[in-house]
Amino acid sequence: SYSINCLPTSISDVPRFPWRGFLMDTARHYLHPSTLFRTIDALAYSKFNTLHWHAVDAESFPIVSDTYPLLSEKGSYAPTAIYSHELIEAVVAYAKDRGIRVVPEFDMPGHAYSWGLGYPDLTVDCPEYEANINNIP
Repeated sequence: SYSINCLPTSISDVPRFPWRGFLMDTARHYLHPSTLFRTIDALAYSKFNTLHWHAVDAESFPIVSDTYPLLSEKGSYAPTAIYSHELIEAVVAYAKDRGIRVVPEFDMPGHAYSWGLGYPDLTVDCPEYEANINNIP
């Protein structure tokens, strides 16, 4: 509750929902890092507290992996359309400073087509699903 001296006004401002989130899909649409930070600022202004980061899907794997480097090398849209460990840490810290948690999503097993571009043994070759990369088992 907030009050203003000498004014018979009281303001109560409490979020209706504990999860006030926004989904950002960088798997299907690569977004420049400046867009990530600008979006976090907009979420903070609007009292959102969760950034659901849809980072990986059938279309691309833009997250750099030290263990499996071919995931992003072969699975991203372009060699420059990737998110490094340092950038991800910076995004999470920036969001945390503004009261926003980052919830990453690695959509699988059904949306793992991009994983198989770098590591074919991670996906199953199933002729029934050749026309629909979103349902590769």
